[in-house]
Amino acid sequence: MMRKLTVSLFGMALLLFAFSVPAVYAQDCNNDTDCPDDGLFCNGIPSCSTETSTCVPGSAPCESSLTCDEDSDSCVECLIDDNCTEETPYCVGKVCVECDNDTQCDDGLFCNGAETCDVGSCAPGVSPCDDGLICDEESNTCAACDNDTQCNDGVYCNGSEYCSDGSCLPGKLPCPQDLYCLEDNQTCVECLADSNCDDQEFCNGLEICNETSGQCEDGDDPCEEPLFCDNETESCVECFEDDDCSGDNNTPYCDDSLSCVECIVSDDCDDNETCREGVCGVTACELKIRPKKVRISKMFRPMQRKFKIKGGEGFDPYGEIDFGFLQPYVKKVIVTKKGKLKVWVITPTGARLFKGPLEIRVGDCVGEVLFK
Repeated sequence: MMRKLTVSLFGMALLLFAFSVPAVYAQDCNNDTDCPDDGLFCNGIPSCSTETSTCVPGSAPCESSLTCDEDSDSCVECLIDDNCTEETPYCVGKVCVECDNDTQCDDGLFCNGAETCDVGSCAPGVSPCDDGLICDEESNTCAACDNDTQCNDGVYCNGSEYCSDGSCLPGKLPCPQDLYCLEDNQTCVECLADSNCDDQEFCNGLEICNETSGQCEDGDDPCEEPLFCDNETESCVECFEDDDCSGDNNTPYCDDSLSCVECIVSDDCDDNETCREGVCGVTACELKIRPKKVRISKMFRPMQRKFKIKGGEGFDPYGEIDFGFLQPYVKKVIVTKKGKLKVWVITPTGARLFKGPLEIRVGDCVGEVLFK
């Protein structure tokens, strides 16, 4: 009995549903107000057909590209991700967007930088490499180069730069050490400026650089005839030896200053003359020196010697004393009450001494001591 009642109730329910749903839209009507509204925004508003005078369902309120939102009674882009397209696959706030977070924008390429999600759109990343560097996608690194051409600075004189392990290395200079590089002509030349040509030889004159050819040109002799050039003193001199001096000017001797003079020693002058500073002149007085002779042949160490000096008319004990090459070894000078001189001199040994007469002067007076 119970089973029959259950079946009967279920059948009646189906019958009522079958006749109740179409009844809304199949009922007769004279105008739209005769058609009851089910209150669902997304079903649209039912209307009265003028052709059949029956109610017909309402039209969908949203365009095909939009989704109907029953909760807000509005048309939106999406309610779930499936409502979105491949270009904007994510539904965020009922709007289809390209992204919802940064990871959805990552294209997996190191050299593109880290892409970010900005208000639903993917923004490109910033290159991970500084300006002037090259990005290597395979090694995920930044390098200065990946081939030699990227290292070329365009300067011939710097040589051909090359790329090694991502770094630019300087090239080998195109010119050997004794030449200079000319950038304009891309050639190796002997000089770029006059200073490159200076051979440090005074007597060769001032060499100059021909800027057109890049070759050094010889300088002119700095000394005019009849002078000679002396590299050691970097000066122009009259002579190097007696043969360079002319007897026409009565200056046949070449002295230590490389000047042509009348005499070197008094023996070069007439009997009644003495040589003083290269000129022969009449001696005002003669010096008497004791000892007159000094034996040096068996000297093995320096010795101090005392010389007593006096002179004739015109002798001035306070005059300038000149002991020739021994002058640096004069240690003490005393003038006695009688106007005589006492001079202490250290006589060196070996090659510093020479054998022979040594001219000694006091003022205008001249004498000599013989070393033997």
